[in-house]
Amino acid sequence: MSTELCMLAKQYGVDKCPEINHNYTPTYHSVLNSTRSKILIFLEIGIGNIPLMAPIVGKSYKPGASLRMWRDYFPNASVIGCDIDKTVLFNDEHRIKTFFADQSSKVSLQNLIETDIKPPNNMVDIILDDGSHIKEHQILSFKTLWKYVKSGGFYIIEDVWKTHLDEFASLPGIFGFSDGEVIAKFNDKSDMQGLIIYKKTN
Repeated sequence: MSTELCMLAKQYGVDKCPEINHNYTPTYHSVLNSTRSKILIFLEIGIGNIPLMAPIVGKSYKPGASLRMWRDYFPNASVIGCDIDKTVLFNDEHRIKTFFADQSSKVSLQNLIETDIKPPNNMVDIILDDGSHIKEHQILSFKTLWKYVKSGGFYIIEDVWKTHLDEFASLPGIFGFSDGEVIAKFNDKSDMQGLIIYKKTN
């Protein structure tokens, strides 16, 4: 099913939509559409670079494509991107800011929130990890950044290998359930890499 978010992904050349690569945007739309106007701070780990993304989405790819998609999808949000590659950083587009951060460093991630972004009360509505895709980095980032997610907010990890879904299911707060078998079914229509969404309920 094509959604508004799918169309934005196609417009900007984002590999999160099934028309290009992953089957993520339909799920995001079903989970986030009802609260779009309430999202004020959105953070994505991983901005994207031309050598990695151009073979997937085409030669017209421009770093920060997904940040533009999210900016258009969340009408009131400040959209923040971070990356270890300083060559992809930019700060000349409406409602988008980018910062350096090392996903393998707890201190770097904490400084990103508390020193660079400085959101009200150090709280963020949504954090999306599309960074290194290394399991240890994904878990370190979650354990470091979860405390900065607002009550009712979301922490999303993309590109989780299905063989690791049970391990990620054991982390707290997972999208209303913590059963690895249920999560596997949630990802059946995805590819070899899955998607996990955590919602903070307290």
